[in-house]
Amino acid sequence: MPARVVVGVVTSDKASKTRRVELNRTVQHAKYGKFV
Repeated sequence: MPARVVVGVVTSDKASKTRRVELNRTVQHAKYGKFV
């Protein structure tokens, strides 16, 4: 089982073996607390 599962949205699947997946990641900065 993987340590963490990331869910994304497929934006393009034009090529036969390639998929473009867009991930929406918001991580809080350790020092400043700002979401990046």
